[in-house]
Amino acid sequence: MPLSGKEWAADSSVLSRFARSGHWDILERLLPFAWTTGFIIAEVEEGLKNPKYTSLQVILEAVKRGWLKVVDNKDLTEKERAMMAKVPTSLGNADASLIAICIHRKMGLLTVDEKLAREGRARGVEVKGVWEILSEAIAKGLLTSKEANAVLDDMGKRASYVLRKRFP
Repeated sequence: MPLSGKEWAADSSVLSRFARSGHWDILERLLPFAWTTGFIIAEVEEGLKNPKYTSLQVILEAVKRGWLKVVDNKDLTEKERAMMAKVPTSLGNADASLIAICIHRKMGLLTVDEKLAREGRARGVEVKGVWEILSEAIAKGLLTSKEANAVLDDMGKRASYVLRKRFP
């Protein structure tokens, strides 16, 4: 299913890759908005304490503008909290909260975290990563293949994300 066909919740791995690589605009041009949770925002705020990661500020700015919508931890439903308790503790509260809102609010999940992606898929959540996001940006004419490859290169240089695949 294309990204535009549903609502999506994003974890810090996808948010930070686009923020740190300087390509946050791709997310905002591709999606009318995205969701995350308070646990994820706490991870971003923790990252901002490190001077190397000031580029993460764009994530908090997206929250202020309303593009990135946050399910506050206190606003998680009882069913969502119960679902969080069923997720392996090795994933942590942030990842568990995303799985819970994706299941109970019928959202897809944007992540490059393989453990989180595997757990989400096992529970019936549609999962997409950087490759699928960039593929859709190409399909919609927002990027050329060459530009998408440059984004991947920037993610490798600035955001510790290496994807060996390349767009033709």
